[in-house]
Amino acid sequence: MRTDSEPSEPSEPEANRPAAVRQALEVFRDPWSFAVLQEAFFGVRRFDELQRNLGISRSVLTRRLGHLVENGVLERRRYQRRPDRYEYRLTARGLDMYPIFLALRTWGERWLENRAMPGPRLIHERCDHVTAPQMVCDHCGETIRAHDVRYEASGD
Repeated sequence: MRTDSEPSEPSEPEANRPAAVRQALEVFRDPWSFAVLQEAFFGVRRFDELQRNLGISRSVLTRRLGHLVENGVLERRRYQRRPDRYEYRLTARGLDMYPIFLALRTWGERWLENRAMPGPRLIHERCDHVTAPQMVCDHCGETIRAHDVRYEASGD
């Protein structure tokens, strides 16, 4: 285990690194996409509610929703006929973003947000307690931090 506080030094040129992070960031390339995702995690599904909550123009919201549907993060479902009305629901791909959302929330609350106005508490439904989720190793259960991880090429 490393004792320094910085992540390990790069060992390979960036061209040889996996593109997964860059590809994920392309899906959420602007702040509105992640803002829409946050509203979806709060259970907001309908266009008018998203627009009201976000204070976003109809055209920008239409483009962001289309982009998130196209990338499989949300799906568009009709909930009314005559006139047809649709809502936007998280897909499995969208739900898999929840740990990232929580990590960004935790980081923002620690480093950016005014502490006088904390965000809503997270209550774990199973145990009904306030929770502060953490990323842990799936093998030993210890909290994962940047200085505790090293990168190795796979398949060698």
